[in-house]
Amino acid sequence: MQCPICSSDCQTIEPDGNYTHIDCPDCGEYKIVRRAIEVAASETIDVGIFRDYLSKKRKANQPAPMITSLKEKQGLVSNG
Repeated sequence: MQCPICSSDCQTIEPDGNYTHIDCPDCGEYKIVRRAIEVAASETIDVGIFRDYLSKKRKANQPAPMITSLKEKQGLVSNG
């Protein structure tokens, strides 16, 4: 599988009904809902914003942060 954020080859861990648990060598480990994966396939993703978001969540003791909405996360990260 390719990482929905950066398109690098990645592995999936424990895929569940509504989300996929991703382990990307470049973006790290995170969870992403299926709808966000579909959107990522058709839209341009700001890789830096998402990596920053994931890094901040990991520092806040969330080892595998959940991405539920690509547009929401881009707005949250870019606004603070």
